[in-house]
Amino acid sequence: MLTKIARVVNEGKETYALVSPDGMMAATRAELEKQSGLKLPASLEDFVFAGHAQKLASHRISFKRDLASLSLLQPIARTFKIICLSFNYSDQASWVRFGKSPPKDPVV
Repeated sequence: MLTKIARVVNEGKETYALVSPDGMMAATRAELEKQSGLKLPASLEDFVFAGHAQKLASHRISFKRDLASLSLLQPIARTFKIICLSFNYSDQASWVRFGKSPPKDPVV
């Protein structure tokens, strides 16, 4: 089962939560630790990149908290790299997208 994970504020403190498949309920980090008996990392990044979601997969998680009672935050707090792609004009977009060579400069 694919589970959604969210960074949230719960009782004035930043944490993370697993979101139920229907997107209405959640289980915060503290609730996940209590239900599973696992010691989970404090940050969402450490939770995701260290494979803790897979460790929780073998536990039956009860989603008891209404997601609307939590304040959602941006998913990743620390960004490592930002990649932007832009086109300067519409003609350039068409040749790049279709693998064509760029247009030659007109001879004056």
